[in-house]
Amino acid sequence: MTVLILRRIAWLALAGLIYIGLDATRRTIKGGDLTVVTSEFSQIGMSEYNLREPLYWFVGKILTEILGDPWRAVVIMDLASISLFIFVIWKTGMKSYFFVVLILSPMILLGFSNIHRQLIAFLVWIFIERITFGKSMIRSAPLHLIPFLIHSSMGLMSFVYFIAQGVGKKQWKFVGATTIVSMMFVILFSDVVLSLFRGGGEITTSVTLYVGWAIIIFGLILSVRNNPIELIVFFLVGCGIALFLFSASAETSGSRFFMLIITTTVVWLVASNKLASDELRVRILRVTAALVICIPTFTSDFSQDILWATARGLPYGVDQ
Repeated sequence: MTVLILRRIAWLALAGLIYIGLDATRRTIKGGDLTVVTSEFSQIGMSEYNLREPLYWFVGKILTEILGDPWRAVVIMDLASISLFIFVIWKTGMKSYFFVVLILSPMILLGFSNIHRQLIAFLVWIFIERITFGKSMIRSAPLHLIPFLIHSSMGLMSFVYFIAQGVGKKQWKFVGATTIVSMMFVILFSDVVLSLFRGGGEITTSVTLYVGWAIIIFGLILSVRNNPIELIVFFLVGCGIALFLFSASAETSGSRFFMLIITTTVVWLVASNKLASDELRVRILRVTAALVICIPTFTSDFSQDILWATARGLPYGVDQ
């Protein structure tokens, strides 16, 4: 037990060092999402822009007022949300190296430097998803308002989650009613849905890569015996919505939602007791999942530039 705890602490310390390096690099990105964030945190009062995600901006402004520096507010929000994520990894029994694997995954890596409030919302959302999984949807729904108020795209994530939960519990009337209402909303307010993923820099990647990424993840799902139907439904419905976003707008919306769905699926998959044993087959599946979740990170010029600058200790964009 002591060895296991020490191993976890060592991997956590490595992830912490990577975060420190990423924090230094992202401060040098000019005109990025965090430039807007730190500027808004320094402004007095809540603008109409801030009211779209009131909890994120309110907390950021309060922390800036207390700490006297918007960057300190960003770091505190990072650490608070990361702590929730560490709790998820620690309590679900995921292998310690996933501390590092997940920080290098595109959703989290890009979130630190480019789509910050969506990352904070996602880390809070995944914590709530894990602690409410399998419990009453009516009781857990109010908790899902928290990440929604941090970034409104989490409303779409919660929709997919509750559909999956409804199918798992065979509550067909709930699933049917939710699907019909949601489809009507998407048809009538498609611009609103697409706007949930705007903001930040362009981090697009070809839809072909994401479809290929999804196929590999689905292969992993099928390779694990007796996966809960909720996981399969969540993944398929989520990928379907991501493809809709790809077809209905610029690639940014679809790529970001693919990242949200696939990251959640991998967390769900590797947190399962079915991937907890030390059998060779299970070990191979875990390592494969760890490698696959990072694929898009190394196909994006933006991500590669961030990692390269962080590794060399240079400002972002400097000729390396």
